[in-house]
Amino acid sequence: MIWAIDYSAEARNYLYDSYPYTEPVLIEIERLRLTKDAVPAEGCTQIEPQVYMWDVLHHMVLFEKVTTGEQPKLKILTVKPLE
Repeated sequence: MIWAIDYSAEARNYLYDSYPYTEPVLIEIERLRLTKDAVPAEGCTQIEPQVYMWDVLHHMVLFEKVTTGEQPKLKILTVKPLE
């Protein structure tokens, strides 16, 4: 199963404005969409039903899994660097 990805304006702006620094994070998000359950094996905490906080490559990625509709979707809500 391949999950569709929808980036919030905030997440999209950060990822593209900070490129190429954020390229490894983008690659990890793209890899996540190819997994069956779209939950990372490490560094991930469920904070609400279907909402997850993922610590990946010195960044915090907050995302929501949406399983209604024709294709499941990952909504990337925010991406922030960890200090």
